Amino acid sequence: MTSRRVVRGSLVVAACLCGAVRPASAEDVPVRPITTYVTVPTSGEDLARMREEMLMNHPGAAWVIYLNRDGGRFDPGWPDDSRMNRSSVLSATLGRSADLGPYPYGDASWNQVLDCVRDLYADFDVYVTDEDPGDTPHMETVVSGAPGDIGLPPSVGGIAPSGCEPIPNSVQYVFPETYGPGGEQGICEATGQETAHSFGLDHEYWCPDVMTYLFDCYENKTFVDEDHPCGEYGPRGCSCGNAQQNSYQWLLDVIGPHSEAQPPIVSIASPSDGASVGTGFDVQVDASDDGTIVTVELAIDGDVVDPLSEEPWEFSAPADIAEGDHEVTARAVDDGGDEGSDTIAVTVTSTPGDDCGPLDPCGAGQTCVDGTCQDDGIIGDGDADGDGAGLGDGRVGFDGGGCAVAPARSSRALILVLALVAMVVASRRRK
Repeated sequence: MTSRRVVRGSLVVAACLCGAVRPASAEDVPVRPITTYVTVPTSGEDLARMREEMLMNHPGAAWVIYLNRDGGRFDPGWPDDSRMNRSSVLSATLGRSADLGPYPYGDASWNQVLDCVRDLYADFDVYVTDEDPGDTPHMETVVSGAPGDIGLPPSVGGIAPSGCEPIPNSVQYVFPETYGPGGEQGICEATGQETAHSFGLDHEYWCPDVMTYLFDCYENKTFVDEDHPCGEYGPRGCSCGNAQQNSYQWLLDVIGPHSEAQPPIVSIASPSDGASVGTGFDVQVDASDDGTIVTVELAIDGDVVDPLSEEPWEFSAPADIAEGDHEVTARAVDDGGDEGSDTIAVTVTSTPGDDCGPLDPCGAGQTCVDGTCQDDGIIGDGDADGDGAGLGDGRVGFDGGGCAVAPARSSRALILVLALVAMVVASRRRK
């Protein structure tokens, strides 16, 4: 790999037609992306220190990329700090705070973008997530709004801070409204390019590579393991002093290869596969890993229930879930970005019987059969809760888990019959 030269005392903010936008006609040539330099009080030592901080906080994955679909308020400033929504890009483009709205094209579109970006970085030691890491060090790409929201012309697809070294906790922007509905591949490639800028990559004059401005010449761009000139609409030397760039090898150098750690082991403990359940049924998930489980999420028919970031992994289905058959999937992601999942089928009915399992064991006098509590067929006369009032619902049962199937009135009648039989037997003995 060609050598890298650290440029001290300045930071490049690279604005891109990443992916890029197709002109309406041959005469409608895209505007060349904005590139501006921001003087900042930093050095290679500062960047190395910040990178070391991130690595110390992520022993399972060297880098975390958070794709922010919710937008939010971001403030200008340096150094970038994704944990505080502080962005050097805004210092260069707007000079004030900016408010960005959510991703505009819905869950299905977003999931395509998320999966595509994960595929782009699959060979590298990067964890790509759309769950906010909070105070944990991370890069953040805000995928929302239009370039005008931060003072840029409408042809810009994205913008990022860039230097000759990775910039920890940096904030990038990708504008889905530049690509429009159905533009998931362009949004994905723009995200790949902007995040890679903050890893130190320049634009590349090679159409198959994600780092290119060229378009209408190659579909589904990737990081290509070949040396090519840098440049936008023509070749040039690379901004950090190299004659050419190999985006794939650069990322391997600064990030490292993807870890071969084992994915999480996931199983749905309750309910059981094929169980009949009620609306709002509880789901318990068991998840284990050789590293750390970062998040566990539950999806019902593909719709995700709020994910959890710590144990216990217990969920409740929506109270308004429709009756009928449903697919329930639990998915766990570990700190290396590896995933594991388990899927079961359940049938929701208005009269399923009591759900049972580790979360909801059966009461006195019942047995758990295929996820529902069923009477065990034994009649008892104990007081299951020890208060002298039976079970409180017109039933009686043995202490400590005896059965409870007979109505109270029938039980009293049975006791009366048994008493009469005993009196008759005693009378005959006296004779």
